[in-house]
Amino acid sequence: MLAQDDEAAVRAATISGLASAGGEPSHWGQLLVELADDPDPTVRQRVAVVARHLAPDAAPDILHRYASDPDQTLRRLADTELNRLTNPTTR
Repeated sequence: MLAQDDEAAVRAATISGLASAGGEPSHWGQLLVELADDPDPTVRQRVAVVARHLAPDAAPDILHRYASDPDQTLRRLADTELNRLTNPTTR
């Protein structure tokens, strides 16, 4: 329900909460994939940061799509996270 809240800040906080909840990534991966198309840049930014942890199979597709997003911050985050996917020792 929180992932569908009218407030973008609530949706973004939900993503952050899922990332810190632990457990098997597949439990939350589908929800993250659904939120990847959120109209709010803040929500998409949170998705970019946690995608490789919560939806590792979908992360490359999401991040490549975000690399050409109109939001400059999202593009920067996507580039950083794509680099982390290809160079896992990079923090």
